[in-house]
Amino acid sequence: MAKLQPTPITAQDLEDFTANDSDFDFEMKVLALLQNAGLQCRHAGTYRDPVTDKIRQFDMRAFLDNAEYTLAMAVECKNLRPNNPLLLSAVPRTQDEGFHNVLYCNRRTTFTGFSVESFNGTSSAYKPGEMVGKKTDQVGRETTGDLVSNDEVTFDKISQAINSCQGLIEELSKKVSAPPKRVIVPVLVISPGSLWEVDYDSTGSITALPHQVKRGTLFLDNTWKSVSPYGHELSYRLSHLEIVTLDGLPQAIKFWSSQDGFFCY
Repeated sequence: MAKLQPTPITAQDLEDFTANDSDFDFEMKVLALLQNAGLQCRHAGTYRDPVTDKIRQFDMRAFLDNAEYTLAMAVECKNLRPNNPLLLSAVPRTQDEGFHNVLYCNRRTTFTGFSVESFNGTSSAYKPGEMVGKKTDQVGRETTGDLVSNDEVTFDKISQAINSCQGLIEELSKKVSAPPKRVIVPVLVISPGSLWEVDYDSTGSITALPHQVKRGTLFLDNTWKSVSPYGHELSYRLSHLEIVTLDGLPQAIKFWSSQDGFFCY
């Protein structure tokens, strides 16, 4: 831990910190935006991490519901600073990477069945040929002037979003009431202007120099298992993590819930 100066912290210092550097203040802005967009949110709850078995706190679990579908998001927030932005290194998405899963609850008069279906290619929200992130770097400059990458904190937030999805999958695998279609997505929301992308082709040549974006995707292919109320094991594959800036979040929600997104069929 860095050695702290002995100078007392003043009320003005705390006001400046809250306005410019507080992760919680940024988290509240994300929460307000999601609620204004019509999502139901659970804020700052706890869950048992399926990997470490430790109790952790999630930032948000957000739900967009209508008669046909539920879009459930495990949302983590990080207020990145201008001197330490996130760089996403991306390549064209392959055919095998272009998919997303949908959890179905099929209600009948005599029984209710649960199943998971994969949507691929042009039927997926993640189209083959589009750019997809394969690596993240949080870039900063040392006092010596050297550029360095250390995305340990951001990677921890990414891991929390992925692991928090397990609880959402478990929950929606047991919900027998409508809606029948359920999609679960991990989301990392970061501050405006803090997301950059550099694009490569399949040979490793740069096709687009680093440029600012408001939304990017990171390929995962992570599977969580759950059990339906009737004892059937279900496997749900998280294909991508969504990374979006606060000012890009409204448009991202519109895309995810549109016919071009997760519900295009």
